[in-house]
This record gives sequence, C-alpha cells and structure tokens, in this order.
Amino acid sequence: MEVALTDGLIDCGESTLTLSPEIIAGDISTAELLWSNDASSLEVSLGTGSHWLEITTDCGTQHIDFQISNSEDAKGLPVLLPTAFSPTHDGINDLLCPVVDPAVTLDYFEWQLYDRWGNRVFKTLDPQYCWSGQIEGQAAELGVYVWFYYARGTRCGLAFDIYEQGNVTLLR
Repeated sequence: MEVALTDGLIDCGESTLTLSPEIIAGDISTAELLWSNDASSLEVSLGTGSHWLEITTDCGTQHIDFQISNSEDAKGLPVLLPTAFSPTHDGINDLLCPVVDPAVTLDYFEWQLYDRWGNRVFKTLDPQYCWSGQIEGQAAELGVYVWFYYARGTRCGLAFDIYEQGNVTLLR
C-alpha cells in the first residue's frame, strides 16, 4: 500500500484541520490506522503542531510525519507599506498608507518616517492615518525615506509583537 499525507494549513478562525491520507496504491479497507492523537479512523481533525500517522497492513507499517500550522503563520507581515508613492494630487498613490491584514487586530501601532538626514518627518499611532508627503505644510523633497513601525496585536488568535523597518521612494 502506498499512502501520501502532506503538511496542512488551518484557515484563520478555525482551530483544527480535518484530513485523511491520500491512497496512491492499494486497498486501505484492511489497513489499521493510528494517528498521533490515538485516533484510528480514516479521517481525523488535528490542531497545529507536529503529527504522525502509522498505517499497518499485512506488508508492514508505513510511518508518515507531517506538520499542521495556521495559514496566517505563512502569510508574512501583519502590516505592509508600499515602496513608492507620488503625492501629485492626481488621485493615484497620493498617500502613503499602511496596509493592515484584515485578519489582524492591533492593540498598539506606531509608525515613523525619517528623511535621509535622520530627521523625523512623520509619526502616528493610528494605522489608518496616511502620510501626504508634506513636512510642516510644505511638499517633501523627492527621494528615499526610511520608515519604522512597531505593531502589537493578534492575527487569527495568535499574538504577535513585531518591529519592522524599510524605505519608501517619494516620486512626483
């Protein structure tokens, strides 16, 4: 008998993943299954972590190790920022705004921008507040600006505490 079982991802908002082995060759009806949670059924629901399945037939035992993780673990950063924007008042990319993953609940957010000389040109604690490309009421110079953000919150019930940095190019 040949069986396959791959790593799985639990969707946001769910706590378990229901899965069953894929039968590649042979007849599973006479096999004995034992999952890492001591279940013996063909289909099982498991939470995140390292798991295994043993399938025993007259020909021997096949042991399969696999992982289950939250799909959000694989998605990257909870808050993203564009790498360029053009505050030309044409209605296209006029504001530099953080993009918060919809599955994220922020408990704290701090975002700061600095010019090439290290002067802070923008700061906010509101993830919905955008930078207009203005510094003290004047149009900021073209160029690269460095940003830093600190965010704390949850995504799909998983806590995160993250500090990120990057840069954005202001174009006109």
